[in-house]
Amino acid sequence: MAVFSKPTREQMTSPDKMQRDLNIPFKKFVASIGGRMGISPNPEIFTPDFAIYQNLLLEIKNHINNTPRVYENEKFKEVRKSYDDLQLKKDLEKETAKKNYEEDLIKVGKQKAEEHYNQRIAEITLDYDDRVTEILVVFAAAAIIGIIVFANPAVCRLAITLLANS
Repeated sequence: MAVFSKPTREQMTSPDKMQRDLNIPFKKFVASIGGRMGISPNPEIFTPDFAIYQNLLLEIKNHINNTPRVYENEKFKEVRKSYDDLQLKKDLEKETAKKNYEEDLIKVGKQKAEEHYNQRIAEITLDYDDRVTEILVVFAAAAIIGIIVFANPAVCRLAITLLANS
């Protein structure tokens, strides 16, 4: 859901006009999130006791309440898939390490096999923990960029321009 902050008096009193006045890339963006758009009331223009203020908040609450499932954007889905793929690969490598351990147990002896197994498990865990950290950093960066873009109208316009040109 996109929520616009620091709206003007006109945008707060005529949210439909604001939607109609959006440029084409922004209209496409709003359509891509299922039209889930709201305007955060500006307390510098209308205080919480005004009906306009309350109606804008109610509209945002209704969008949230009418969401039939957990909403996930494409970036979140990509990160989730990467995480799941890594987890599966980690599990398969651990299974292979265990199979090798069992073979080593017969060939080399219990002590050497245990050392090799423990060393390999530590390497696998460290490697995948590093990869998960990288994925989480990318996700956090994407989330921060998203917050910055929507919190600052100038950055928002720049992002829209960049999207339109790409």
